[in-house]
Amino acid sequence: GRKLRTAYITLHHCDKHDMGEAHPECPVRLGAIRDRLIAGLLLDYLRCVEALPATRAQVKAVHDSAYVDSIFAKA
Repeated sequence: GRKLRTAYITLHHCDKHDMGEAHPECPVRLGAIRDRLIAGLLLDYLRCVEALPATRAQVKAVHDSAYVDSIFAKA
């Protein structure tokens, strides 16, 4: 049968995304996750995939349309 693999999805510049010290999403956390995958010899079992930017339609599929439009208007 067909072998399924789990993907490890990342973006090459995620380490530059700094939301401040108090925010749980930080470059240190992302590095720690990758380090644990390497230390646990798990990275070889994962399909490493570079994330693609989401389209506005994809973002609207999971967020309120007016909210998305307001973010794009401010960007």
